[in-house]
Amino acid sequence: MRNVFALSKVLLRSLFDSGSTTTKKSRKRLSKVGYAVLILLLGICVCLPLGFGAYSFAHIIHINGGDRTGFWMLLIPILNVILAVISIFSVISVFFLSMDNEALLPLPLKPWEIIVARFLTTVVLLYLFTLGLFMPFIVGAGIGFAAPVGYYFNGLLIIICAPLIPVSIWGIILSLINRVFVFSKHRDFFTYVFVGVSLLLSFSFSISFNLIAPQMESFNENPEAFNSFNELVDSFIVPFARYFPIFKPQMLALSSTNFGIGFLWALLNVVISVAFVALFALIGNKIYLKTMLGSGESSAKKKRMDSKEFDKSLKNRAILPSLIRSEWQLIVRSPNYFLNLVAMVFIVPIVMVLSFVIALASAGEEGETENLITLARENLNFADPLVFSIFLGALLFFASMNMISSTAVSRMGKDAYFYKIIPVKANTIIFSKVCLGWLLSSFLCFLILVIIFAMGILEWYEALLLLVVANVIYLGTNYFGFYLDLRKPRLDWANETQAVKNNISSLIYTLTSILGVGVMIGLSLLINLIPITWGTYLYAGILFIIFGLITLYFYNKGKAPTFEVFKKIQ
Repeated sequence: MRNVFALSKVLLRSLFDSGSTTTKKSRKRLSKVGYAVLILLLGICVCLPLGFGAYSFAHIIHINGGDRTGFWMLLIPILNVILAVISIFSVISVFFLSMDNEALLPLPLKPWEIIVARFLTTVVLLYLFTLGLFMPFIVGAGIGFAAPVGYYFNGLLIIICAPLIPVSIWGIILSLINRVFVFSKHRDFFTYVFVGVSLLLSFSFSISFNLIAPQMESFNENPEAFNSFNELVDSFIVPFARYFPIFKPQMLALSSTNFGIGFLWALLNVVISVAFVALFALIGNKIYLKTMLGSGESSAKKKRMDSKEFDKSLKNRAILPSLIRSEWQLIVRSPNYFLNLVAMVFIVPIVMVLSFVIALASAGEEGETENLITLARENLNFADPLVFSIFLGALLFFASMNMISSTAVSRMGKDAYFYKIIPVKANTIIFSKVCLGWLLSSFLCFLILVIIFAMGILEWYEALLLLVVANVIYLGTNYFGFYLDLRKPRLDWANETQAVKNNISSLIYTLTSILGVGVMIGLSLLINLIPITWGTYLYAGILFIIFGLITLYFYNKGKAPTFEVFKKIQ
């Protein structure tokens, strides 16, 4: 087992390694503390709403004389199905897409040692997700039902065993599938699918809570609503739970009011989980290495260029368009870059707007959304600088998710030195990096303003003024983001995810942009104190001049020799 634990430690370190090559212990300690704080804050933001929702639902059921049976018969299958879906991608990532497969297979390690190490690594990786998924519901429902201490002990056993069954099942099934469909040859495809499924699950959770919350509030005011819930338990939830007999011990362990009986059901769940792990060890030992040996990591075929294509590739082109085109092709060809730098810019406003509309519709009367739009048409006065700043602030907030410019230098990686020596002006190189971020924010701004104009909330000249001012601000902020990254670039990354997600420059850029929104709203309040009727145009002019000067300042910084501008690149 010594090799197993050593190999598991190496695999886990490769998953969570920040990619830094520094040897200073203080910096390593600071990095670990920073990641720990970030994970803690993220856990709090995710767990508190889930736990509070579970508590509210359970408390209402409890004070109306209900028990835990129906609650857990519905929730346990849902939680386990979600965990099973996430487990698919975790198993594929650790078992089949890991970059160290070719290095491990020739080593003098026994097959079962590699398999067990992979298994442990996957389970530990899933525990981060399992804790955030199961624990809030178990703790929140326990408080709501006024459960005894033994209930939480049984819940702990369930959390410990939760990832074992899905990892065991998918480990066997996917090892067999990998003989025909080699996962390592479709790495980009699984990246897109995983992100899509994660977004779908998150959005489904948000919609479900927004729809259920108003119904829970009616339980106290309307006893018939609670009776309807009990009828739902008898007619739907109980039959639904029968389709998942493997999870029955978990349901009964959490719903039993007797600690002894609940503990026996929890132990049975442990035995079943261990049995699945043993089955995986028995079968996986025979098929996993056979599926991995000889599976290449690329399915790309060589492409022959005809004479016309070859001549076209040698044709002289303008430098700036060529640099912009190359930068865009680099982002599009990488799923990590495209999802984090392009797709997320559009996903955030879509999710926020849809969540708001669904919450509004579920909490109010029918047609509430239409009424809100009508109120906006009648009461929003664009001549008020505060109204203008709120619209502009929303546009800048969504654009703050655009990290193309604030990661432009870091994405160069170890090839960044090339830009110090090519015979191209520094300003041309800089603008080619900034231009994509600027255009992406401008395109998003244009789409949002077109939608608002179509709703009749803004006149065309008001939307045009917002578009012009926003574009000047976007250009200045993207230059600012580029120079943030140039000041301290992250060039020693081991994979593309580290270049964009482990980059402190992108975080500073986003936070600074959000802070700037608050400052701009404050400026509009000051201008409101001036007794003039054209305060909006004065406000827009001040912003135009300020960010025009910011853009000019950074542009002049790029007039120095290329090597001097990029001297931070080592």
